[in-house]
Amino acid sequence: LEPFARAEIIFYKREANDLYTLSDAVVIDAFTPIRMSVRKVAAAQTLCEFTDKTSPAEDPDDKTYTLLVNFLEVVARAEEPSLKTLAYFYLLRGMGHAGLRPHLADCVRCRAECGGAGEKFNFSLAAGGMVCDRHFDDTVISLRPETVAVLRQAYGHRKVTVTRSAFEEIES
Repeated sequence: LEPFARAEIIFYKREANDLYTLSDAVVIDAFTPIRMSVRKVAAAQTLCEFTDKTSPAEDPDDKTYTLLVNFLEVVARAEEPSLKTLAYFYLLRGMGHAGLRPHLADCVRCRAECGGAGEKFNFSLAAGGMVCDRHFDDTVISLRPETVAVLRQAYGHRKVTVTRSAFEEIES
């Protein structure tokens, strides 16, 4: 099979060892436009590797599979300048599927409200989400309200509109 090809494969596992017997294979979608661009290959490879590393072997997950197929379909049609942004937001959504979604509602430690109108939010990498001033530690980075709004949209599987400054903050 070519890289990124989507196929229906029928195979049988032998109980005594880890070998499989291939019975049939049919390519459903080859995603040829992806293989025609180095940047598209890089974007597709990033999400495929992430999915491979975060998905348990032989444990099918329809949400993760659908997310990956949707991403490959979008990458195949996308213009090259948008690939980096697409890859980041599909990675964020993939993190949510893998159980790595950061806590963005309130303080992850005490549930106190974080940030206010125009205030920056404290995001603790160690705690895995936003923290109030009382739980500020040396792993905290400051996020602008617009960046937190974009993250909430991405994890909420809503259409995301992102400014360059919010994207740069998410990337860093």
